[in-house]
Amino acid sequence: ERLREQILIQKKLEKVLADKVIVTDADLEAYKKQTDAKLPEGEKEEDFNKELKDQLKQQKFQEAAQAWVADITKNAKINYYVNY
Repeated sequence: ERLREQILIQKKLEKVLADKVIVTDADLEAYKKQTDAKLPEGEKEEDFNKELKDQLKQQKFQEAAQAWVADITKNAKINYYVNY
C-alpha cells in the first residue's frame, strides 16, 4: 500500500514538474562532454542517447522536486501544537 502511495505521489510530481524536466539535445551534448561519455561497443547511438537522456531527465526531476519541496516548505505556514 505504501509503495502504491509513493508511486502515485511520484506520478503527480512528474505532472507538476513536467515543464522543468525537459532534456534538450544541447543538454545531452553538454552532458556527454562533461562526463566524457563514450558509445559502448555494439550499442546503437540512438539507444545510447536515449539512456543518457533518461538519466538526465531523472536527474533534473530530482533537482526540481527537491527545489519544489523546499519552496513549498519555506512558504507553508505550519503550526505545531505538540512539543516533543
